[in-house]
Amino acid sequence: MRKIKVAILFLLAVCAIAQTIPDWDASGNSQLEGRYNFRHVAYITSHLGGDMSKKILLHGAINFDGNGGYTISATQLDTRNGQSSPSRVSYAGTYRIAANGYGYLSNPVVKNSSIYGSISSGVFIGASTESGFNDLLIATPAPQFGTTPIFHGQYSMVAMDVPSNNHKDISSFTFPLKPNGYGSLGEISITGFVAGSPEPVKSVMQGSYSLAGNRVTILLPLGDGKLLSGNQMIHTSTDGTFIFGGSSDSFNMIVGVKVPSSAQTQKDLEGLFYQAGIDHDASEILNKNQSILSSFHGSFRAKSGMAINHQRLNSLIYPKALDYTFTDNYSLNHDGTASDTFQRYWITEQGKIRVGIGNYPYLGISVSAKVPVMNGPGVFINSTSIRNAGSEAPFTAALSPGELVTLSGKNLAPGSTVYEGSIAPKQLAGVQVLINGVSAPVVSVNRTEITFVVPYSIRALASLQVNNNGQRSNTVTTYVNATSPGLYTIPSGGSAAVAASHVDNTPVTADNPARTGDILQLYLTGLGIVNPENLDGMPGPISPLAKTVDRIQVYVDGKAAEVKYSGLAPNYIGLYQLNIVVPDDIRSGDVYVDVSGVDADTSQAYLSIIDGSKSNSGTLKSVNSQNSHRAGQRRWRLRSMPGEIPNSLRTGHRHGVFD
Repeated sequence: MRKIKVAILFLLAVCAIAQTIPDWDASGNSQLEGRYNFRHVAYITSHLGGDMSKKILLHGAINFDGNGGYTISATQLDTRNGQSSPSRVSYAGTYRIAANGYGYLSNPVVKNSSIYGSISSGVFIGASTESGFNDLLIATPAPQFGTTPIFHGQYSMVAMDVPSNNHKDISSFTFPLKPNGYGSLGEISITGFVAGSPEPVKSVMQGSYSLAGNRVTILLPLGDGKLLSGNQMIHTSTDGTFIFGGSSDSFNMIVGVKVPSSAQTQKDLEGLFYQAGIDHDASEILNKNQSILSSFHGSFRAKSGMAINHQRLNSLIYPKALDYTFTDNYSLNHDGTASDTFQRYWITEQGKIRVGIGNYPYLGISVSAKVPVMNGPGVFINSTSIRNAGSEAPFTAALSPGELVTLSGKNLAPGSTVYEGSIAPKQLAGVQVLINGVSAPVVSVNRTEITFVVPYSIRALASLQVNNNGQRSNTVTTYVNATSPGLYTIPSGGSAAVAASHVDNTPVTADNPARTGDILQLYLTGLGIVNPENLDGMPGPISPLAKTVDRIQVYVDGKAAEVKYSGLAPNYIGLYQLNIVVPDDIRSGDVYVDVSGVDADTSQAYLSIIDGSKSNSGTLKSVNSQNSHRAGQRRWRLRSMPGEIPNSLRTGHRHGVFD
């Protein structure tokens, strides 16, 4: 510890570099260029019951100039102004898209707001998560119907409709489409749920279609079905594998994919994906006449039947938008669809695009697109590789001050080096990580990966660049939160048992489980600013302890746990510690642990419990199926009722913290 005083003097001597908040990276603007067809639905919820107060529909053509500007010629139906019939409108706006396809558009229908999303495989999907309402926008390049048929074959469709202001009338449903090339769709069998009833609803009807310009009009009997009726205007991707649309005088959203010619495999489900969608949790309608409407955008990484998800969520029950990281099992079904706890999915050829529909009572739809492989010359940061070192939350999750972060790429360092000493240096083996011009403490480097700590001064946006002995990388932009909790797990990877210890510092394991009433130490990163302030790269102090400024909440098996300490782990760099009391009335087995900051929540790891009040030999799989762990659902219940720690972080013996 004798080196710490010298390090402090050194850090005080080199004054903090002045930083400015950067603009979002616009190097990928050319990915949005030309004429696109789009549909945008928005819902403004009036109260906690879930009823709507206003709804907006905008659909038509959007022209991107490739340089950050767009114009819209479209049809709009907007109940904010008492509008009862569609009208023609035009708008102009701006957009910024990063090299990885992630970015935002200025919102054409709500001033001073943006639609955040991404483009991949020719599909842009996004949501206005920071704007206080729920919405979904989808756009694809406009095709031209020529001699080669685009709309043909068999399609699997999913849809969501909000036919009235009553939240009990919200529905989601699925149906096949089989255009025969001559204007007939034959018999259409529609199956789904209406929020106010647990009984499935079915409709069967005959349908036809017509082609005009770059649009398909599906003709259905008016008022014939409870779930879908009347004319639906459908847009297709240029290759016809993805289609979307809806009615011009209602607020539904329909999406679908062409059924692949060959059977899907587990490999088609794996990879890194963008995602966006709208969820409607109707689980409390029958008991309390309450429901939750949420919209989101983000990404997920899927492999070997497990997915680590990030969603930027917006819902009425949150005071502001929330970063949510969670894990879930998924499986490939015998019919070629895929399923996880909350939705069923249909997938295009090679898994490039998938569409999903909620399992009742969790209604809603989603669209996902596989993220393209990123590459570049020289020193190169893979902009889709930046992730929380504890939870492995993917790159769309915001960073936070003090968080330990890992990024990947190529030619990042001359070789493998791990820092030595009591303080993480601002340069390691000639390698720097610059964030908004500030040198970040570097923990370890090698040719393809760097682990570093986000400086405490970073706010709003972070512009990252690697300097490898004078050779600079590309610049990557990411958002910054106040908090970004990510639990370490054993084994590492973010979707396993929480790295936790008992009072005697023995680890919590299946063979040495926790009991109700126990005090445990949980290890994580991303809890944000601390008091007293800690200098960048310094280990957590022993006295006085550096406690988090923002309130951190912990839930075990959905029950609130008393948090006795929340702050930096003494003698560790970039590591935080939570001391909690295991609550009563939880099940035995492996149960999820949720950690919530002011603007982020993680539910990706589990804790082994014994002697809970309800015996259950739970496993992670049984937790997924029996105990809903999504932040929105858990928070709603509360409101409606009154990685394994890397050795490189260690600077001394572990100190327990109890107060």
